[in-house]
Parts: sequence; structure tokens; C-alpha cells
Amino acid sequence: MHADPVVLRDVRDELMAHALVRADETNYHTLNVDSVLSACPVLNSTVHEVFRFRGIGTGMVRRVLADQRLGSGYMLKKGGLVFAPNSVQHFGVTRAWDADCDIFGHRRFLQLNGGGLKGTSALRIFGGGGSYCPGRHFASAQLLVFAALVALRADIRPVPGREWANATADKSFGLGIATGFLMPDSDLEVKILSTGKNVVIIK
Repeated sequence: MHADPVVLRDVRDELMAHALVRADETNYHTLNVDSVLSACPVLNSTVHEVFRFRGIGTGMVRRVLADQRLGSGYMLKKGGLVFAPNSVQHFGVTRAWDADCDIFGHRRFLQLNGGGLKGTSALRIFGGGGSYCPGRHFASAQLLVFAALVALRADIRPVPGREWANATADKSFGLGIATGFLMPDSDLEVKILSTGKNVVIIK
């Protein structure tokens, strides 16, 4: 979020309008978790797009039910297993996304009309079908609340000479199938400044 001022502004505006209760006599703002999860589609869409854009794990494993040749090359034998990396479905299935699926779009998961989020089975960060992660809602909720707190309470900027655009993630693919997300090749050096908002969480 902090690497793009437009994304950060959209997320902050939404949180302040729909999930943040202004400070009372204690001088603390309160963040309503239920509102973060249900009334902040821009934040939800942004997190989903991070999942899509940065997820590199193996989200789909399928058993081959009959001998099948792929094109003129590979023969899949009955009883074998096919592992498909998330990046295949997150970028290669343009009919599930948009023609610009190779570009990060924080509003990609928003409904065009009526607001809210649109879902797609092509998002495989938590698996799919019989291998769908049963803890995906819990994990997503944790990430959303943490992202909301960071957006509201911190200004994060790269140190001079280590700008966001210089960060690379070319080595992540060599870490094995257990790797779920692209990781930076080297530590990102940043300055974290307070926005001055004291925020506490309420249910």
C-alpha cells in the first residue's frame, strides 16, 4: 500500500469513513473489526490482489483420471499427480481476470455495480476444491486487520537509495514448493513514521 500513494489514500479514506470511530475523551480512535471485514471492499480487494499478484505456491494438485496428452508433447499417465503453480492461474487465465492481469490493480476484485467484492475460483492462494484451506477466513481476517492498523497508524517510506522500484524478487522461485509468496531478494530498508493516530481494536 505504502509504495503507491493512490492505493494508500483509497484505503485510508475507506477505513476512516466506514471502520474508524473518532477519538473520544481518551483521545483514542477505535477500529471496528466487523466493519473492516464487511464494509471496506477497497482494502479487501487490495489484499486479494496482493494474494493474486505475489502468490507463487502450488495452489492446485489434481490426480490424472485417464491417460492424456497435452498438445504434441507431454503425456500425463493415469494415476499421476499434476501440480499447477498459482502463477499459472493468477496470470495465464485472462478470461478470469482482465487483459491487464500482469499489472497490479488494487480495485480488481471490486464489483462494477453495487459495490462489494467479486469472487473468482481462479484465485488459488488458499487452494481450491477438496484442498481448500479450512483456515482461510481466519488468516484473511488477521491480515486485513493488521493491514488496516498499519495503513492508519504508520507512514512507511524507503530510505534514500532503496526506493520501492529498486526492490527485486528474482530468487523466490528457487526456495521450493512450500514458498507461498514472492519474497524480496534483500532486506527492504524503510523508515516507519507515526501518523499520530492512536488506534485500538474493538470487535
